[in-house]
Amino acid sequence: MSERLHRVLSAAIACVLLVVAIMVLRRELAAVTWQALRADLLRTPRRQLLLALGCTVGSYGALAGYDLLAFRYIRKTLPVPRIALTAVLSYAVSNNVGFAMVSGASVRYRFYTRWGVTAKELSHVVIAYSVTFWLGLFALGGASLRSTPLAGLYGIPGGESAPLLGWLLMALPLAYILATIVRRAPLRIGRWRLPLPSPAIALGQFAISAADWALAGAALYVLLPPGTLSFTLFLGPFFTAVLLGMISHVPGGVGVFEGLLVLMLRPYISTTDLLPRLVVYRAVYFMLPLALALAVLVTDELRQRRARVRAADAARRSRAAAMTRPVPR
Repeated sequence: MSERLHRVLSAAIACVLLVVAIMVLRRELAAVTWQALRADLLRTPRRQLLLALGCTVGSYGALAGYDLLAFRYIRKTLPVPRIALTAVLSYAVSNNVGFAMVSGASVRYRFYTRWGVTAKELSHVVIAYSVTFWLGLFALGGASLRSTPLAGLYGIPGGESAPLLGWLLMALPLAYILATIVRRAPLRIGRWRLPLPSPAIALGQFAISAADWALAGAALYVLLPPGTLSFTLFLGPFFTAVLLGMISHVPGGVGVFEGLLVLMLRPYISTTDLLPRLVVYRAVYFMLPLALALAVLVTDELRQRRARVRAADAARRSRAAAMTRPVPR
């Protein structure tokens, strides 16, 4: 890929991402008035709000670990702050825009290729962090399903099989870790040869993914009235709402996630008590990181444009100097 094409493609991706992210943020802000959001935030006890912010910071810190482990997997060295910043920006956008394989990978493409990561290496990074994403979700989601009486509590048809499904989901991360121990040959998928990570990296993927998902759930749980329900019991509805929100392909699962939680948490907390807390959670865990990511992306785009303008001016001056230089006789 030529340098000119790379610059054009990178700029186009940045513009599309910025427009989509701004549209998503505008839509989310339109769903609730600033007055209502301000009132909900003011009504939230400061301790609960600080705990939610702390859990959000911890969750996004774990998300940065997804990419750090991915770079260990591909044996590529980049400064840790660069990897962490790119990962956080990517997840702040993809968590709201949806279609993480496109939106998140596009942000990574913009930054990582600038720092010498090839297209093949980037594809392996995408696969690695995608696997990490699902390991913790399967493990914690399976554990919550195993212990949550879905049929009796929520009237969900077939809910009696939830414990069995929980065991199956919990078995998937274990099978993955065992595969990294017993198998040395790369996996072959068509023309692709995909090496498995080392057992140490696989265990790291599992641990950091579980921490991320636990913190993401805790960011909402700490906003609920104390003593409403146990954290273990809360994780069942939370992961169910997350999964169905993802399946819906609605950006950020907006509406789907909240509606399902209202339904499944009804035995514990009234709708009038839960909805304001869901609005605060949406603002803290989704909208605030997206707003910060947009600020960074806009700043980076302006900096890149200034750099391109300076480079063009320097090239123009160089050509002009070459044309006016006297020809030796």
